[in-house]
Amino acid sequence: MIEVKESNVIEIIFTDTIMSALKAGRLNTELKQAISSIAGKKDIELDFRNVEAMDSAVIAALIRFVRDPALSDRKIVVKNLSTYLSQTFQLMRLSSIFTIKDGDEQ
Repeated sequence: MIEVKESNVIEIIFTDTIMSALKAGRLNTELKQAISSIAGKKDIELDFRNVEAMDSAVIAALIRFVRDPALSDRKIVVKNLSTYLSQTFQLMRLSSIFTIKDGDEQ
């Protein structure tokens, strides 16, 4: 479901193409485990390069993850959203919760 890479940030790459309610609970657990296993207070990048679709339960899990008090001092960036997901994030005004990086930004 996720792959974690560490450099100057913690990069979490979502590996599933479709993320549904069936995976939302496991997603939250995997995200918390990934972050707790890495020392320090590095910023986090959530990479959606492989994801084509997700449902509201997954979006709710992502919001719960970001609102975790342990992450309050970290910048959380969402990147590589498909056009569909980018429009969904805009319609839901998720840019107030996440920093959204366009595909051409580095």
